[in-house]
Amino acid sequence: MRALSWCEEAGVEEVTVWALSLDNIARRPNVAGMATAIAELVDRVDGHPGWDLRLIGSPGRVALPVRAPDTSKDIVDRRLLVNLAVAYDGREEIVAAAQALLTADPLGKLDATALSAELERRGQPDCDLIIRTSGELRLSGFLLWQSVHSELYFAPELWPEFTERSLHRALDSYARRDRRAGA
Repeated sequence: MRALSWCEEAGVEEVTVWALSLDNIARRPNVAGMATAIAELVDRVDGHPGWDLRLIGSPGRVALPVRAPDTSKDIVDRRLLVNLAVAYDGREEIVAAAQALLTADPLGKLDATALSAELERRGQPDCDLIIRTSGELRLSGFLLWQSVHSELYFAPELWPEFTERSLHRALDSYARRDRRAGA
């Protein structure tokens, strides 16, 4: 929750937080403690004035003890859109989007624009910056489609040790880069 406040204060408008991956569930089938923590986070973010919450992934796979966020609420002064990825896998997201297109029109045109419109973050731009904590140098299936032109920042800290200063190091690194969108 603090990290989201730091993002808002830094002027970030959209954040996607990967709370739980499908790989995590496969490695540790008993995720009840994590599900409870995620449910608490959902309640706190959804109740925060000026923040809009979207759940992406497959939260039903972990028996998330939470009500779905109110996506119909009228956000007049939205300062931060928070996508919370729960039981998320980038490959599954792409497959589901392709299946939705083929189900809607089996002989229709399958192209990048059509597929993008079916992804869970539809209507949002691709990611500008992806911050990976824990010193790992991989995306592990996070937002595979939306990261095509993203700048990547690998923080050495584990997530619990990630601080506001850590965030500003990542944002400063991003600001110094010459973005060429894959060129």
